[in-house]
Amino acid sequence: MKRLILTILLFGASVALGMAEDAQSLKEDANELYARKKYAEALEVYQKVVSTFPDAPEASIAQLMVGINFDLLAAEKKDPALLEKSREAFEKLIQRYPESPELESAYLYLGQAYGGFTAPLKLKDADDAKAVELLTMAVRRIERKRWICAQAKGRIAQILERQGKKEKAVEIYEEIVRSYPDTPWGKELIATIRPSMTVATGSSPGSDFPPASHSARVDDPQDLHESAFSLFRQKKFDQAIPLFQRVIEMLPNSRLAQDSQMMIGIACDGMKRPDRAIQAYEKFLRDGVSLHLRFEVVVQLLHPNIVTSFCHCALYVIT
Repeated sequence: MKRLILTILLFGASVALGMAEDAQSLKEDANELYARKKYAEALEVYQKVVSTFPDAPEASIAQLMVGINFDLLAAEKKDPALLEKSREAFEKLIQRYPESPELESAYLYLGQAYGGFTAPLKLKDADDAKAVELLTMAVRRIERKRWICAQAKGRIAQILERQGKKEKAVEIYEEIVRSYPDTPWGKELIATIRPSMTVATGSSPGSDFPPASHSARVDDPQDLHESAFSLFRQKKFDQAIPLFQRVIEMLPNSRLAQDSQMMIGIACDGMKRPDRAIQAYEKFLRDGVSLHLRFEVVVQLLHPNIVTSFCHCALYVIT
């Protein structure tokens, strides 16, 4: 009897482990599609993670990415229906995963949507009061993610400005400069607001979609990777590459390092430096990654902007 119980327990554990591995693999596939701005394809894979593995650790971040990809597709296609789907996805995250560490991001994106920071699109029931409530929830939850805190406060200040409450808005801008000077919002406010702290007319600090803080701790490779990826999405390739390289130095045999090496190649390609891009991709292929990832990089090597032989690429795939 004891042996039977042990067998059942071991079987259950192996099944759970297999599910976790499958969910992780799917999420990584989706992340790679997202990094290449294939938002519609990435969306489908993220949705599959949530529907197939709703209780896996990867489910809540996948649900967040469903909302983000809907948001990006809405802007790309100028489709208000997709913006509504984005809102629904973020609300679903809050309801289904109330303990998720991704909640603060959901509150931020919802607050921005309700506050009308999705121009030219706008939610049907956009509401400044609702926006401030959601953005405040983001601030309360996420001191550990400084860029979100700074941006949420900045959006509240912009709403107050819009309502003619400039003095209150300036107080919040001053707080951002004091408390978060090393975030994108803090840096831009320092550059755009005069020493007297008079709000610059028409200033709209920060980007609508900064995925990570630029105030990465130098001892934290995850923070460095997020900062590098943020710079990459802003097409600041020359600034992103050194951070990706630092991640590789800190965790040379990790998945994070593999991803960073691939991103260096894509960044070099974006900078129109095909020789450096090829070198980066070849290093990526030499470092022993999965067959699936090798084919992903071969696609980059066969890009029209990079001249190389198919046989040369295939050699790396099969060895």
